Amino acid sequence: LHVRSRRQRQMCIRDRELQTQLAFQHLLFETTPLPMLVTDADQRVALVNKAWEDFFGRGRYAVLGHEIKGLHARDDALLQMRSNQVVMRSGQRMMVEARLPHVDGSYRDVQISKAAVKNAQGQITGVLSIFVDVSEFRAAEHATREARDAAEEAFRVKSEFCLLYTSDAADDSLRV
Repeated sequence: LHVRSRRQRQMCIRDRELQTQLAFQHLLFETTPLPMLVTDADQRVALVNKAWEDFFGRGRYAVLGHEIKGLHARDDALLQMRSNQVVMRSGQRMMVEARLPHVDGSYRDVQISKAAVKNAQGQITGVLSIFVDVSEFRAAEHATREARDAAEEAFRVKSEFCLLYTSDAADDSLRV
């Protein structure tokens, strides 16, 4: 009787610990500012977080159970599906880049980090996709490149001017 009672207490403690861990993981998933999407082995949406809803402007209950190909434009959906297949086959993490429509109607440059989701037996059951908007970073890269190009052009023009000015000055001094 004591062994059975002790075992039941241990199972209750483990259940509470598991519930606490699951609640914490759910809190992390929901409160992260990065849009996240979990798809199952059939490329159907299993889970999205609040940030995903906010970024894409679609409620979770409108997309849960739907195939990826119904969420994005054809080329974007194909990229997602192909990369998910690679992750599902290999079990390896993967990073892809895409231009995806934002809720405000603009297109955003996005890096998508993908990782295999495994069950308790270690079998791959789906893919976690984490979206990072890198549009501002790309814009800063572009502005830096343009500024460097403008500086190089200004230096070239200045060098040509100095060369012409010193050449003209040398010609004038020879005439005197």
